[in-house]
Amino acid sequence: MRHYAPKTRPDKKVIVAMSLLALVLTAYIVPIRYTYAEKEQKACYKHTADARQNIYVRYASRISGGDLDFLATLDAENSKWTPLRKSPTGDYGICQVNKYYHPDIVNDPRFFTAPFWQIEKCWELYEGGTRFFGFDARYKTINNFTCK
Repeated sequence: MRHYAPKTRPDKKVIVAMSLLALVLTAYIVPIRYTYAEKEQKACYKHTADARQNIYVRYASRISGGDLDFLATLDAENSKWTPLRKSPTGDYGICQVNKYYHPDIVNDPRFFTAPFWQIEKCWELYEGGTRFFGFDARYKTINNFTCK
């Protein structure tokens, strides 16, 4: 006779703690596609952001080589750097990717579960010439960042 453990759900506090731990650990464990030799490494941060937001800012800074225009564009798109943000016009994520124009990105299950993957896709779009609304407003947010 087999005994099975009862199906219990973890406490909400445990789930939140595990999620935060996974987020912090992922910032250091997620493989970065760009090596130090390929990109000039600058550590950028946003003065007006909290620790969670700055994890995303630092990651975006690393993969872009400290490109302040890219960081300011993302900030103009989504100043809270919220990966799950949805606008009324059907734009999603940190860089407000439009589902109509980029369904392959927004419909990928990683888009809503892996914020670092989402930032990499934002960089690929930006580097590939995609025109972001935030690019025209980046001058408003560029002074929020410091890179060393």
